[in-house]
Amino acid sequence: MKHARTPLLLAIGFLLFAPGLAPAQPGPGPDGECPNTQVQNRFQQARAKVLREHVGLDEETAVQAEQIMDDFMTKRRELHATMREYREELRALVQADSDDQGAYAKALEGLTDTQDKLYKLRLDEMDALSAIMTPKQQTKLLGAMQAMRRRGGKALRGRRPGYGGGPGYGGGPGYGRGPGGPGMGWDGAW
Repeated sequence: MKHARTPLLLAIGFLLFAPGLAPAQPGPGPDGECPNTQVQNRFQQARAKVLREHVGLDEETAVQAEQIMDDFMTKRRELHATMREYREELRALVQADSDDQGAYAKALEGLTDTQDKLYKLRLDEMDALSAIMTPKQQTKLLGAMQAMRRRGGKALRGRRPGYGGGPGYGGGPGYGRGPGGPGMGWDGAW
């Protein structure tokens, strides 16, 4: 049963994390709103449309689903911030060429514990959503999330370093990919 939920969990995770994929941009946009707020608003509009039109939830159930997703997003953001801290610790240890095995072990243990908590949180979220959605609706949500992930990935190409395309982004065709490219060894991982 644990593995049956994994694709749906991944899709829900993408839907909920999509705003975090946008690169941070300093300062407000032309309309006075911060770019991350604009992305968050577009994401919420897209999520609302998917839940109502594609999944076929009535208004009451869609509002409940959005509330569940928002509640879990708050908890998820806290866990992601903790994971970032552990990754920064590991990066600092590697960059300093430290031999403190205890520090490495502590940071790795914290990172894996946080990943476990995040996975458990996703399972809890799926359980909460399954209480208000039928299996058919959950399946439709999975399909919609996979489609959004594909479209989201295409939208990112050329807009973030390492995704290739676009002047000033990346180091040319295949930047970060292929034999010997940046990111292929441990040096580029941290």
